[in-house]
Amino acid sequence: MTSKSLEELRKNLDVVDRSLIDLIKQRVDLAREICGVKRASGFETCFSPIREAEVFKNLRHYNLDGLHQNGVESIFVEIVSACRSAQEHGRISVLGEKNGLFNDAALARFGHSADIVAVDNFDDFCTELNKGQTNIGFASFTPEHSLEPLALVETLMSGKLGIVEEFNFAPEFSVVTNSARDLSEANEICVTSEMLRLMRQFFITLSFDLKIKICRSMSEVCENLESVNPVAAILPSKLVESYKNFIVVKSGIKSEQIQRVKFLTLSASIPLEYKAGLKTTIMCPLNQRSEHIYDIVASMRERQIEVAGIHNLNFVDKAWDTVVIIDLFLPEDRGSFENLMGEFQKKGLLARSCGYYPVFK
Repeated sequence: MTSKSLEELRKNLDVVDRSLIDLIKQRVDLAREICGVKRASGFETCFSPIREAEVFKNLRHYNLDGLHQNGVESIFVEIVSACRSAQEHGRISVLGEKNGLFNDAALARFGHSADIVAVDNFDDFCTELNKGQTNIGFASFTPEHSLEPLALVETLMSGKLGIVEEFNFAPEFSVVTNSARDLSEANEICVTSEMLRLMRQFFITLSFDLKIKICRSMSEVCENLESVNPVAAILPSKLVESYKNFIVVKSGIKSEQIQRVKFLTLSASIPLEYKAGLKTTIMCPLNQRSEHIYDIVASMRERQIEVAGIHNLNFVDKAWDTVVIIDLFLPEDRGSFENLMGEFQKKGLLARSCGYYPVFK
């Protein structure tokens, strides 16, 4: 048992806290210096997803004895967020409603120092990305949770936007109230119809009657929490941190309807730096006369190129009927990949690689 008093131990903690702050300041200063070197070297933006992916990968190699891996990663999300913000001001446009699940995912990836804005239609989304080279976009690419997926795929095929990273997000939700200390004390709980569907199992487990109010949007849900009456709501967990006046009565709730959602970070300017192990997405527009896609998949296997996934989207009133989307990891042998792309072109598949990018989580 320690011989130090409680007061002495707390003073020691204060010293450690000051040291941590000093180290974070040093990291921010280094980030600014790196930005200056990049600018002098002609880099258009300081944002480097590949480098950030390496930072989080390195955390797995450190001795975290007694520390929770996810907890440490969450701390570093905010540290890296502060450093990124110190380097340059760029806006992150999220294709989705304010206070919704997609904005929660953006906070989990980019942290609270990021300038995150919600954009609810694809045209405005593209406009925001083209306002400045430091602006990037963030959009879901899981088919059942995507907004305007056809427009996104068509834009990626055109080369107007490219993929700079993939982020896989496991959503969690919290039950909050404006004044009640327990959910049973609330007069009603506010949700959107989508949230009610996602959280159906949670409502089934409740052992008391609760009035459910269906709202048109998550913003309306939050507005209802301003009532003078005891009101509850279900919100994405990261966003709850932005509302200090809400009381969290239950957190860490997961939906059985969503395991993980794939998000893409997009940019109007993408450097194509080939590196084995990075991911790429290839778009192949096909019509009824196209019969070679199965040969191409077989060709990937022969070259031992790792395919991460294949899915397709159907179009109408286009020169193509279907776009086949192939995710694969870049092989060590760059020649194998370039030969594969040549084979796509030779067989008239008009394939386009949408960028070489890292995967987070």
